[in-house]
Amino acid sequence: MGVVLLASCQKATTLERPFNLYQVGTLTATAGDNEATLTWTTLDGKPNPELFIVTWTPDAAGVEGGKQELSGDKRELVVKDLVNDCGYTFGVQAKYASGLAQKITAKCTPKTSRFAVTGFSANAGSERVLLRWTKPETDRLSSYTITWTPGNGSQKLTDASLEQYMVNGLTNDTEYEFTLVCNYPNGDSDAVNASATPGVVSPVIMSMTEAIKYQQVTFEYNPMYFMAGEVTAVSWTFGDGGSAEGLKVVHGFSTEGTLEVKATVTYADNTSESASTEIAISGYKWSKQALSMGGYTGFVKASNPVFSPDGGMLYISTSNGQGDVFALDTWTGEIKWTFPIAKTTYGGGPVVGPDGSIYVGAQEKVFRAIKPDGTLKWSFETAGNVEAFPAITSDNKLYFVSNGSPAILYAMNATTGAAEWTKELDGGTGSAVAVDAEGNIYVGTNSAIWSFSADGSQRWKSDAINVTERGSFAIDGTTLYAGLKATAGVGAIDMSTGTIKWTSNLGTNDNYFPIVGPDGTVYYTSKGGKKIFAINPDGSKKWESPTAAALIYAGLVLTADNKLYIGTQAAIDGSRQLLTVNAADGTFTMEPSDQVMSAFTFGPDARVYYGTVAGNLCTIETVGPAASWSMRGGNIQGTNSLK
Repeated sequence: MGVVLLASCQKATTLERPFNLYQVGTLTATAGDNEATLTWTTLDGKPNPELFIVTWTPDAAGVEGGKQELSGDKRELVVKDLVNDCGYTFGVQAKYASGLAQKITAKCTPKTSRFAVTGFSANAGSERVLLRWTKPETDRLSSYTITWTPGNGSQKLTDASLEQYMVNGLTNDTEYEFTLVCNYPNGDSDAVNASATPGVVSPVIMSMTEAIKYQQVTFEYNPMYFMAGEVTAVSWTFGDGGSAEGLKVVHGFSTEGTLEVKATVTYADNTSESASTEIAISGYKWSKQALSMGGYTGFVKASNPVFSPDGGMLYISTSNGQGDVFALDTWTGEIKWTFPIAKTTYGGGPVVGPDGSIYVGAQEKVFRAIKPDGTLKWSFETAGNVEAFPAITSDNKLYFVSNGSPAILYAMNATTGAAEWTKELDGGTGSAVAVDAEGNIYVGTNSAIWSFSADGSQRWKSDAINVTERGSFAIDGTTLYAGLKATAGVGAIDMSTGTIKWTSNLGTNDNYFPIVGPDGTVYYTSKGGKKIFAINPDGSKKWESPTAAALIYAGLVLTADNKLYIGTQAAIDGSRQLLTVNAADGTFTMEPSDQVMSAFTFGPDARVYYGTVAGNLCTIETVGPAASWSMRGGNIQGTNSLK
């Protein structure tokens, strides 16, 4: 009987042995700075192993891995001397007398916590250099170490809140290299470098010493020059009649030549000091540019140019079916990139958001956001073609309407490309979208006009209003203006109630792109009537101006000296014409031009810009826009928004 029991026991041991190798329950790898912290658990109620074998394997070639053994009562290990920004796979394996349990793994990538400063700069004075920087966003920084050569100078700054330091006792006309390192309890950050040569000091620090007419130049007073005390205010004059107030200002010059920039600083003791420098301002570098790049060529219909927030880039969509969005340097006319869209033909053009992103619809069921570098930000599948111009607000709310049965208004998060809400609209054609200063949205179709609050609740609906397709609204005070189909001309709608104040009943076929002058006069074009109309704020006719040529998708601009500009689609006396219209009475002069089937707009340089069917981007020198909704879209970004 005893022998039988022994045999049974031996058999049971043989069967259970693999089940005595208890693997680790959980393993967590937490990244640190050149290290990782591993923590693990064991299964409840199970015995500790003899030891744990910990391994780490890097993802990158040429980086060493490692292995360490720990006693069986340990549950944590800090693995040091790892390489930052290199991924590691960590393994923990329990070892028992009877063998090794299964290995459990986890991954993480060590990252530095010793951040360097940003924006490190060196501004030279006489025998001194002012170093400036932006401190890193961390509470672990303990001090800075600054060194410079020649001279092997060094200074430790124990106040970690500092963002500038003056190095004195330097030799003029000698170039110095400065290095700044952030000191942390666990070591130093990477070094940042800047160089400067002490010597003759300019009183003004400017972003460029030569600029193009109206190009934006940044000016700061030079603290290495104005050193009589703490500067509390600065007044500027620019030699072209312009002036500004502020420690740091931006100005675009309206006059060519070598101009004097004068800075007058006020110190904390109310004393003042003035000094001047010069800047060279040249004329415009281009006036006409063919929209052609890398095999992409474009002709323009319906859309108009729009500009980046700083005015430095220009964007226009074309209608050739490829390379549809062109980006140009405003100041040089150089084409920077093209973004191909299969179908943008006859669609409302792009708008530019506050972060510089470009938003554009097409004659396909896709709406796109494009980054300023010309790469896709996001795309969104719509229920129908988006042929009306979008609208975007300063807080990045995007609105557009798609065609279909029904048409649909989309309210989008412009950052993520996610729809926040949608509204089904009567009528199959989306025609116009705009936003007022309070964030209320106005949208028109070939059936009605609606207003919605920013949360999507309907404020009102105005029935039996047929808004021209691919159109746009204009806003003046509490009145919304819409270009209407057929003889209705243009309509004035009370923005609070949706009540139709009046329709002009002047025009035929399609009436396009109303704009408003500072005195409240409304200007628009009539396609079939071949006319430009000016309407008083009460709806009465001020004047009409026969152009003798069709104005298809044509949109006016109004300058500060009361001139209107527009181009014709059809020929007058054998050629298409650029019209310069006296806004007071409608009389106009003509000069030969490319065929135009789109709206004009203003650039940041006081010029009028427009695209042509011939595939050109053209400019006109003017005095700049009137102080009103004086162009399609309301501003040079074409946002269709006052918010």
